[in-house]
Amino acid sequence: MLTPDHRLVDGATGCSNQLNASRPVVRRLVLDSLAHWADTMGVDGFRLDLAPVLGRQPDHAERDDWGRQRHFFDDHPLLVDIEQMAAEREVEVVAEAWDLWGYEVGNFPTGWGEWNGRYRDAVRACGTTGRCCPAMPPLPCRSIPTNRSGATTTTSGRLIARKTPTPPS
Repeated sequence: MLTPDHRLVDGATGCSNQLNASRPVVRRLVLDSLAHWADTMGVDGFRLDLAPVLGRQPDHAERDDWGRQRHFFDDHPLLVDIEQMAAEREVEVVAEAWDLWGYEVGNFPTGWGEWNGRYRDAVRACGTTGRCCPAMPPLPCRSIPTNRSGATTTTSGRLIARKTPTPPS
């Protein structure tokens, strides 16, 4: 959130690390970083925690209008650019689609996977305990990402499952 004296204060992350993703220099930093990790380091997917922060536009509302400051823009240029970068490089992008200002599951652009807390916790439980519940009710995820690397990670980057990829014949 931008204050009347134009300071960006942590309104949505809860951990004081929020940047204004509407600024071109911030968008460039994010996109260049993701491209570097994909192109140079071989990362084949990204899970973005607190992802709705990337779809907020602090300059869109009056500085003291917290209600409008919280609005999520599913067509935010950074969200669209991340999806295009991911499609070009054939990498996955997954939003953990909530922050302190809102729960945006189902609101991210086409091309984004979305994990909600229930899905994340179910995958984590299956990978760490081996107990998966096939009778679990459907999870409100529009898209569940595929995994090309054979490893699955969730919040905190903890490895919860690894399968050895089948070598090409």
